[in-house]
Amino acid sequence: MTVAQPWGFMLTHRTRRARSAPAHHHETEAETMSEEPNDERPCLHCLIAELIDEFYTEYGSLSGEMDTIDVDELITAIAKLVADVSSSCDAALRRRILEGLKREIARFEAEFQAEDASTSASKVRH
Repeated sequence: MTVAQPWGFMLTHRTRRARSAPAHHHETEAETMSEEPNDERPCLHCLIAELIDEFYTEYGSLSGEMDTIDVDELITAIAKLVADVSSSCDAALRRRILEGLKREIARFEAEFQAEDASTSASKVRH
């Protein structure tokens, strides 16, 4: 599957999956505080990623390309979901939710950049 990025670059499904695996975290604050991990609870990130892959495999992008993820459509869907989930919250809590989302995006982006840098360095040496 290919990912159509808003700036025109394409990312293959295999590259996207391989890239997301090392920075993948199942551990939540609740699991950190708990003595016993919850092995029966599925990873929400994995379920969402699988659903997105299945959706674009079956329906393609808005432009009609099959096996292509439309990043703009994906961002809009995530934004709508966050707005829907936080709509019943007061303004202060909505602001904290959005700030938390921005922090998490920045944290994972930093992890992906570090991973890319280490991968590039190891490719140069080999």
